Amino acid sequence: MATGEQYIKRALIKAGIRSAESPITSDEIQDGLEQFNDMMSSQEAGGLVLGFTRLTNAAESVTIPDHAQGAVKAALAVYLSAEYGRQASPVLVAEAANLYTQVRRVIVKIPAVAYPSTLPLGSGNGVYNGLDSVFFSGEDSV
Repeated sequence: MATGEQYIKRALIKAGIRSAESPITSDEIQDGLEQFNDMMSSQEAGGLVLGFTRLTNAAESVTIPDHAQGAVKAALAVYLSAEYGRQASPVLVAEAANLYTQVRRVIVKIPAVAYPSTLPLGSGNGVYNGLDSVFFSGEDSV
């Protein structure tokens, strides 16, 4: 599993705040960790429950499913852009939104709807078992 530090480094690179070759300072890691925890808490409060456990240090493993890792890294990159006074690129924002939608599709399950047996089906007009039955007569009875 990836550590908090790896997520933060990848997000800083995705956001264009740091290059892959430039070292990331311990202050940036600490700030990134605080932002990461805040972002994940907000996501969970908003209904995106991934099983994230708050990190106390950046060396801890991030406890989220594999299918959500890319979305979290992209979202963290957008989140950190604002922290560093930069506007996230439209490409990064679109990537984060698309990945977030994909994660929601995996997580959110829409249950089958059980309709009551008394619910009419179709328009109600037509032939049923050889009988010409009209559900709506067309006459107003007010």
